[in-house]
Amino acid sequence: MDYLEFLYSGKGNVSRIYKVCKAFYRAEKETKSLTIYFMDFKRTYEELSMLLPFSTDVKVQQIQREQMAVMSFLAGLPPEFKMSKSQILSSSEIPFLQDVFSRVLRIENTSPIQQIMFLLPKEGKITIQEGPTIGEEETRLLITVTMIQAASCATTVMNQATPSHTYQESLKESTLITALAESGKTWLGGLGQFGIITRARIALERAPQRARWIRVLYSNFSSFTQDQEYLISLHGQPDTQKFDYVEGFVIVDEGIINNWRSSFFSSSNPLKVSSFNADGGVLYCLEIAKNYQESNAVSIDQEVEDLLKKLNFIPGSIFTTDLPYVDFLDRVHKAELKLRSKGLWDVPHPWLNLFVPKSRISDFDQGVFKGILGKKTSGPILIYPMNKNKWNNKSSAVTPDEDVFYLVAFLRSALDDGIEIQTLEYLMNQNHQILRYCDDEKINIKQYLPHYTSEQEWIHHFGNKWAQFSKRKMEFDPKYILATGQSIFKPSFNPKKASRR
Repeated sequence: MDYLEFLYSGKGNVSRIYKVCKAFYRAEKETKSLTIYFMDFKRTYEELSMLLPFSTDVKVQQIQREQMAVMSFLAGLPPEFKMSKSQILSSSEIPFLQDVFSRVLRIENTSPIQQIMFLLPKEGKITIQEGPTIGEEETRLLITVTMIQAASCATTVMNQATPSHTYQESLKESTLITALAESGKTWLGGLGQFGIITRARIALERAPQRARWIRVLYSNFSSFTQDQEYLISLHGQPDTQKFDYVEGFVIVDEGIINNWRSSFFSSSNPLKVSSFNADGGVLYCLEIAKNYQESNAVSIDQEVEDLLKKLNFIPGSIFTTDLPYVDFLDRVHKAELKLRSKGLWDVPHPWLNLFVPKSRISDFDQGVFKGILGKKTSGPILIYPMNKNKWNNKSSAVTPDEDVFYLVAFLRSALDDGIEIQTLEYLMNQNHQILRYCDDEKINIKQYLPHYTSEQEWIHHFGNKWAQFSKRKMEFDPKYILATGQSIFKPSFNPKKASRR
């Protein structure tokens, strides 16, 4: 059989037959001219005739009809059956329709790759959905997670992220953890120790058109934290009675307030910390946003005004801008481009992310913001509260044992510009100084995505979750295949020798 005969015989060319059949039966003119549309259709028709040539043999006709049925069946399968479809199309010959159905069913039911589909309804609760049909009004989020096997046990791992609008619809990542952990599929938040997420599918929802972006300043730390805690307590209220985004940051630098994170303020009218009588030379900025559709623009001013009336920021320190929602989402990327243009992006970033219990956040302010930092930093310092009940207690993620705790993120950049306090060594030492201060003062912080070098440190980090964490390791990865890199467990093999094979 020569190449052209093989190409158009249908043998070993199942994938091509599928593509041509799909193009033939789903042809659309779209924006093509009528002539071009006809020529494309005619070309597809001729290729299909060569792949499945007409025959006077009744048996051949029956086989071709069966093949067309198989192609139609495969074309109608939704994306989550992609793996089954690709396996069948890689066959050397087209199987019969009943065989195709059996293979799809077997692959989907017995494959080590499993899919779980779950929903986030508007009220923020989780339900498990077996099928792909979901009404738009019923849900806000739909995700399919594909899991791989680790040591013969299907499992998935997710490191919980901490977006600043967590109070609004719960942690989206924690929501994923809730759905899967409670369905008995895995132990999540395990820092990559139990398995690997290989795929996620997210259904989109209609986005707001615009965002009212607001910043207000505080010189009193207590007022600042009380207002933040009040705002996150509004979760569950009607949309008109809460903000969609809440974040805070600390301003310790002397001089102008503007930096890459706070270029929101006008460069033609720079603000200075000293002009606000900041307590201890530190200011606090509350950043909030309210999303809306242009059709609701008439009411947005009153909604924002009603919410701001209940806050205790410095009078006259309201800074507002109104912008397209996409531009609001893209604000950090624009800052990145600005830094890249100055050669200040591809530098070391000795970040430190901490969870601080609410009961000790004032002590942290006194000792770190007004003490250790010394009115100088090398990047943004974010701070905002979260509700513990939005984190699934079955995950391995570790948080302080209080109903409310704060994320404090030191997002610094190290520069080699001759200034000592901006060097990598100085900032790393300052990070260690902050950790020592918390240890000495018995502030029960928890590091987010920590790096420890001994099992004993990890045991201290996980606390009362360690016993279950190590038990899950033995259950899902008894050979410690995924143990390299973090020093939580010792690998059962030498990774250096394995990499040279």
